[in-house]
Amino acid sequence: TADLWTDRLLDEFFLQGDRERELGLPVSPLCDRQTANRTTSQLGFVNFIVKPSLEMLQVICDVKTCMEHLDAYVDQYKQRLAQEKDAEKQNTPDGGA
Repeated sequence: TADLWTDRLLDEFFLQGDRERELGLPVSPLCDRQTANRTTSQLGFVNFIVKPSLEMLQVICDVKTCMEHLDAYVDQYKQRLAQEKDAEKQNTPDGGA
């Protein structure tokens, strides 16, 4: 479910970036389909928006389960990022050597 919503959100961001480019405006961060990376954008979103928000919420309510799920989600995305980097190395002309 999270991946589906991530794709929908990035599609919306990319449409915004496309429109900004058409208008000759600077393309907003995360809105450039030529440079944005799904995995790194998710890790950034979680680390700079979601996790700090949950950390503030824990002052008034129990978010332990949410934090545990979030940590598992981050671990999953870190694994994806490592796999992407490995794949990039294998696709280099020197084979990543």
